[in-house]
Amino acid sequence: MGKSLRAMALLSVGAALFVGTAGAADVPGVTKDTIKIGSFGALTGPGYLYGKLVMNGVDAVFDEVNAAGGINGRKLKLVREDDRCDPAGAIGAVKKLIYQEEVFALLGGGCSNATYAAREEIEKSKVPFLVFASVHDGITTPPAANIFSVALTSTIESYAQLEYALKQGAKRIAIVSMRDAWGRARYEPLMAAFKAKGITPVADEEVSPDANDTTAQVLRLKQR
Repeated sequence: MGKSLRAMALLSVGAALFVGTAGAADVPGVTKDTIKIGSFGALTGPGYLYGKLVMNGVDAVFDEVNAAGGINGRKLKLVREDDRCDPAGAIGAVKKLIYQEEVFALLGGGCSNATYAAREEIEKSKVPFLVFASVHDGITTPPAANIFSVALTSTIESYAQLEYALKQGAKRIAIVSMRDAWGRARYEPLMAAFKAKGITPVADEEVSPDANDTTAQVLRLKQR
C-alpha cells in the first residue's frame, strides 16, 4: 500500500518538474515556493475511508518529498475538499479547487458516483487529474488527455469476479449489488459476462445505496 500510494502521489506531481523552466506566475497553483495540489473525496460520512484516510497518506508522502527539498525547490501543499461521496458535492468541490484555489493538479475520486459526475468539469478545465480509487468506466472512457488512473475499471473487475468464481469450481452463483451509478457500472458488465458464458445467476438481489444491513438478502439466498 505504501509503495502504491507513493507512486500515485509522485506521479500526480511529476509534471511539476517541467515548471522549473517557466515563471511561477505562468502556471496555476505554482509560486516560487510552493506547488498547490487539490484533492477531493469524502472527509465525512461513511465513505471517509475512500477520502480522508487516503488524503492522510498523500500528506505523509508530500511531507517526505518536502523534507527532501520538494520539487525544484518548491514545497508541495495539499488542499482538501469534502465531496461526501455525493455527485453534487464532487462537482462543487472540483470547481472550488480549480477556479478558486487554482490548483496545479488534482488527486481524488474515492467514490465512483461522485467522481463520474465531476469528470466533465475536470476534463473541460484541462487540470491534470489522477484518480484515487473510483472505477466507473465512464471516468476514464473515453480517454481524456488530463485524466489518469492506476485502478482497474469496473468492467474489468466484474469479469474478473466471475472468472475467479468459476475457477473455484462454483456451480451456483448469485449476484448482490447496488443499482446506483457505481453499482450499475459493475452490475451491467457482470450480467454481460454471465450472458457471454451462457450462465444464469441463481439469484439477483439488490441493495440500496444507503443500506448498512444486508441480512434480508442473505436470508433469501440461504433459502435457495
